[in-house]
Amino acid sequence: NSSTCKDHIAPFIKKPIFTIVNAIDIECYNKTSINKNDSLRKNSKIKIINVGGIQRLKNQKDFVEIAVKLLKEIKNIEFYIVGAVIDNNYYNLIKNLISKSGYSDHFILTGHIDDMASMLSKMDILVHNNVIESFGRVYIEAMGAGVPVVTYSSGPARDILSNGEAGILVAENNQEEMVFELTELINSNLKRKNLGEFGRKKVNQEYGIELQLRKIIEVY
Repeated sequence: NSSTCKDHIAPFIKKPIFTIVNAIDIECYNKTSINKNDSLRKNSKIKIINVGGIQRLKNQKDFVEIAVKLLKEIKNIEFYIVGAVIDNNYYNLIKNLISKSGYSDHFILTGHIDDMASMLSKMDILVHNNVIESFGRVYIEAMGAGVPVVTYSSGPARDILSNGEAGILVAENNQEEMVFELTELINSNLKRKNLGEFGRKKVNQEYGIELQLRKIIEVY
């Protein structure tokens, strides 16, 4: 009966619930510095990066469409699409979309990169277009590198970015709002700097490996 059921589950209801999140090796990001002689830093273009395995789930098509809208108004931008090819058909779709845009020389598809800390240190903004994420490790990687994040307002993004304090949240699939927010960020060195510093501080406080290891040990 219901009372017996309640008695049975009551001890479990009273148990505390622990959340242990993904983490990064903060030292890798703290030690990474920008080499002024690096080829990526030999020009003054704003560098916007998108990271994720190339497949429909990661929505790189949306990233390219937003990039093209930005380039119609602002030419001083380079867009980096970083990630291994998971869906060849989708990869070809992305390449064709870039080719037909008339802005091919503004796009770089790098493939998989092992050293994300080094890559992100050379970037100005990270844009994440996926609206379905279990966590979103790329958010904390960018924040660890001091790179401001612009993304759609999914569940984990809201948590990680402190409801917009550590990055910019845009209504899901609203390209016009994304373009507006990116334009504001591109035009403001101070805003990029402030968001990047806030994000790095949050990662240092909440997403380090040693902190999450201590939480796991405490649970056990």
